[in-house]
Amino acid sequence: MIVSREKMIGFLQEADHIRLKQLYFGESSPLPEYPLRIHKIPRILMPLTGEKHIRFASDGRRNDIIFTPGDVLVTHPSGWTEEVWDTEHRMISIVFFEDYIRVIAIEHNGLPPPPNGPDIFFHTKYPLNAEGRQTLGALLTANRDHRAARYNFQALMSIVLETLENQSSYLSRREMAWDRVLEVLQANFRSDIVREDIADMAKLHPAQLSRLVREQKNCTLREYMTDLRLEHALDLLKQESLSIDAIASHCGFNYTNYFIRVFRKRYGTSPAEFRKRKPM
Repeated sequence: MIVSREKMIGFLQEADHIRLKQLYFGESSPLPEYPLRIHKIPRILMPLTGEKHIRFASDGRRNDIIFTPGDVLVTHPSGWTEEVWDTEHRMISIVFFEDYIRVIAIEHNGLPPPPNGPDIFFHTKYPLNAEGRQTLGALLTANRDHRAARYNFQALMSIVLETLENQSSYLSRREMAWDRVLEVLQANFRSDIVREDIADMAKLHPAQLSRLVREQKNCTLREYMTDLRLEHALDLLKQESLSIDAIASHCGFNYTNYFIRVFRKRYGTSPAEFRKRKPM
């Protein structure tokens, strides 16, 4: 794995020269048929060469599509994707964290196993600027492929490229450690995973993991895992076709009654009552 601003700028410039063919938007509904990683933050996936196989939710259905250069997937917060590593390709992914932008590049030969991480990545020191946030918001609000959405996408890519060109600072080791923790937690918050497993995947000592969570979120690891599950529950409650039992299960709660009790303690009302009184 290589940390390189210069190489990532090159990949973004390469992407800029690819003619846009199709914009897709990844959503949270319908849910995947089996547990998958739920992305809590918006991101962009696009192949540079070859074919990229992706499954995702959009327009009320599950999609299974082979992306080629010029096809782009923009994923909403809490949208899900399943990347299938069965085709040879080069791709980039842009993730818009609250405090910084992460850009990664992967080259895959189409053979198992899936990659263990990005080949090249860069994290900006600062987040997307105000203009970028407005452009990203307009793109996500559009949620369909049309001329204005394409203008916003191209403008957003230019802003990301300019951000990398103007920000040469790297994240500190501690900031990058916290980023790894977030990646692991956001990928596994619905599973019965223990501290030692999370620490191992984030390449940290368990005690260091606990200290990081306390420093960054002022709570314990268990409390933060519960926060992630409840935040996901708020998103799923917008889907009126889902039962409370199904939502509890999809959020990683083994017992619905426990989910309802924790939800009521946090929000002062039951999930069913919250769904009725909150505008969707």
